[in-house]
Amino acid sequence: MSTETDTEHETLDAFIARHKIAAIARQRRKRPGKAEMERWGGGSRHWQVRLSADGDPYPETIWFSQGSAHTQEPTAAAVLDCLASDASAYENARDFGDFAAEIGYDEDSRKAERIYTECGKTLENLRTWLGDDEADRLMFGTERL
Repeated sequence: MSTETDTEHETLDAFIARHKIAAIARQRRKRPGKAEMERWGGGSRHWQVRLSADGDPYPETIWFSQGSAHTQEPTAAAVLDCLASDASAYENARDFGDFAAEIGYDEDSRKAERIYTECGKTLENLRTWLGDDEADRLMFGTERL
């Protein structure tokens, strides 16, 4: 389990600038998978977002959805903030039961189990894309939006 570093927090915008991260978002009519679409109500907007960092030959492409109240294209900051939140929730949980309790789900919930699994994949992808130290910095050393 990770803890907050002793260094001063960095703004998310400074983290993005330091890594020269850019986001290209392309709106899609729907996300793949029936179960995934059931989570989102009418008026939701779905995006495929390509995140690239300076000198990175392998940009990260993710699905990103927004509820109907969001009317603007997602920014790199909004996407990274969401990824950091999901990844840190997984990283800080001792196990699935701890995770479910933290987010207010029953341990018998299949939905909670899917979310837990997806958060674990997000953590793994961030560590692969940014490296362990910078993924930790994003999750625990940057100010949240």
